Amino acid sequence: MILKKAGKIKFWSGWKTLKERFAQTFRGLSGCIGADPRRRLVVGVLGFLVFVAIGWGIGRQIGFAGAARPLVDKETGSPEVGTADLSVLVQELQKELSTLRHQVEQESSAPAARAQENAKVLTPLELIPPVEGKLIRRSGWEKKGDEWRYHSGVDLTVPPGTQVRATAGGTVASIKTEPVLGTVVAVDHGSGWRSLYAHLARVQVAVGQELTQGTPLGYSSGAGCGPEPGIHFNLYHQEEPVDPVTMINFP
Repeated sequence: MILKKAGKIKFWSGWKTLKERFAQTFRGLSGCIGADPRRRLVVGVLGFLVFVAIGWGIGRQIGFAGAARPLVDKETGSPEVGTADLSVLVQELQKELSTLRHQVEQESSAPAARAQENAKVLTPLELIPPVEGKLIRRSGWEKKGDEWRYHSGVDLTVPPGTQVRATAGGTVASIKTEPVLGTVVAVDHGSGWRSLYAHLARVQVAVGQELTQGTPLGYSSGAGCGPEPGIHFNLYHQEEPVDPVTMINFP
């Protein structure tokens, strides 16, 4: 409002000044051109056009000066964002967050989906449980601290010293000791299938040994992946983890 009032005062002040100057100029020109009516007409038309052009220019300057200026943040020097703009920004961020959450869920379920697909498409093995124990932990994503990790395989709780059997016939592929899983025996069943038995003690097989279904591999140790002692069992096809629950009927 203040800018508009100032613009009006400036316009009328300039208008009066121009009128006075134009009148003086016109009187001077009138004395020079004499009493010829055609010359007076030409001078009058030209003077009117000049006067209109000057007035139009002043009006544009006043209009620009009085136009609303965007608010500026004094601290950052950037234009302030209105409430409507903030609402639109929040909606866009919510859409992006929803998209990212959907992608994470798809990626999280991908290994389990592949395992189930493999179990359905491929000819399944005739498998038996490696121990008669209770299933206490399945395959899936787990959060430990600030990290998400995928737990492949299952944990079965059994008393220490329980005999562990080969879930299917095959060949002993490897026997090794790992910091987390303890003594691990891997059995190759052919056609890309492989089983893994962890937390074993008193292993009774050797690498390269031919096995039949149910052959004792060793005994369970007192360690385990959870709060109770037991073994960790995993199943792979073409080096991809397969959820054992989709292949074996555990107690």
